Amino acid sequence: MADMGSYKRFGSMEQRVRMPANMSYYFEEWFEMVKELQSSINIFSDAGPDVRWVGNENGFAGNTSWSTINRTLLSIGNGDNVGYLNTGDPQGTDWVPPECDVSIRPGWFWHASEQPKELSQLLEIYYNSKAIDTTFSTNLAEKSSVDASSQRGDEGAAGQHWIEIKAASGGLRFNVIRIQEPIGLGQRIIGHEVYADGKLIVEGTTVGHKRLHRLGDVVEATVVKVQILESKGVPLVSSFGLHFDPFGQPNGTSVYKELSY
Repeated sequence: MADMGSYKRFGSMEQRVRMPANMSYYFEEWFEMVKELQSSINIFSDAGPDVRWVGNENGFAGNTSWSTINRTLLSIGNGDNVGYLNTGDPQGTDWVPPECDVSIRPGWFWHASEQPKELSQLLEIYYNSKAIDTTFSTNLAEKSSVDASSQRGDEGAAGQHWIEIKAASGGLRFNVIRIQEPIGLGQRIIGHEVYADGKLIVEGTTVGHKRLHRLGDVVEATVVKVQILESKGVPLVSSFGLHFDPFGQPNGTSVYKELSY
């Protein structure tokens, strides 16, 4: 449920009313009915139960991001504990991953004088949200159209989990590193490093469903290694990729190379 001044929104229902300061909401009853009617739905709020608010409207997740929290420490409509919402809790008992919700315009409501964010702004948001183990939610501009490709829709295979990864090939060129955990078995990695030809190029904390490291410069190497420094239990890595992002390098070309294991 979102609070937008005197507007109260739940799902697609909206009404303008005057709300008493001490009004009680029957969230548990509402959620129970919603789950009964649509069992696979994910309900979002600053306390879950399925997906949690990330703690800001800028679309930025914490550099350390855990999908687990303790829901008993949170309550709907009380978003004071933004630091906890932003980073999560490695000892949390509830799986409630964060969602970064951000408007494609300066604000959520449409104004003719305001323009959608530039591609560079959206990329910055992506690398600070979806790239740090969160879901990403935004709105579409009026009369917009989207072209999508299913070229990589069948990529990957279930059940391939690796603790240590070495990528060896002749002359890899990349500026983005992707690491993923098999979250069906939980989120485990607490700290990690990435080396290219023996040189440390990335220091990171959590990984989760997906972690993208955007490098400041293009890296060329023949051997790339991920080292897990600390984890909750045996560390598992389901996928590892090296990518070239031409939009991240003004003078770059559209060269794209990847290793996946």
